[in-house]
Amino acid sequence: MKTRINTIIFLIALFMFSNTAHAAFDGDYTLDNWTFQTAGNGTVTPASGDAAMITLKSDDSETGGFTDLFITVVTAGVISFDWFFTNDDLATFETGGYVLNGLRTDLTGGSGTTSVITMTEMVTVASGDVFGFFVESVDGIADPGYLDISEFNGPAQVPVPAAAWLLLSAIAVMMRRHPA
Repeated sequence: MKTRINTIIFLIALFMFSNTAHAAFDGDYTLDNWTFQTAGNGTVTPASGDAAMITLKSDDSETGGFTDLFITVVTAGVISFDWFFTNDDLATFETGGYVLNGLRTDLTGGSGTTSVITMTEMVTVASGDVFGFFVESVDGIADPGYLDISEFNGPAQVPVPAAAWLLLSAIAVMMRRHPA
């Protein structure tokens, strides 16, 4: 009986941890599900599909502006990502970071003459929150700011695969008593 219980516990644990997450803009977070907005000529590369890394470029059309990329979060949890910001203009003229429900968090600090910053960030989100990334240019002159996002992980709905029925069937068979 103890062996049977241990086997059931092992099968349940195996099933629970078989859907391991990986860092990328895919699944619920494929770029096709994000909303792109810009004031100026900012870009997001790549613009659609699945990606391991994205780059947001700020405006450089001599007017100043922003580049935003947003998504509505489907499940509560933690969003984590690595970011890398570069700017060859005065650091106070280009900034970048993330947005949660309209509140911008500047990750760049905006100080110094040339900014090259790389860090890892974690943000707690609730279902229905609007999360995104931004780069902003005050002047749109000289060089734009670039915000690279990689190792992105977001909370996702975990579908119950067809294999769940197999697991439940196996547990039912193991629990059935056999005559002695």
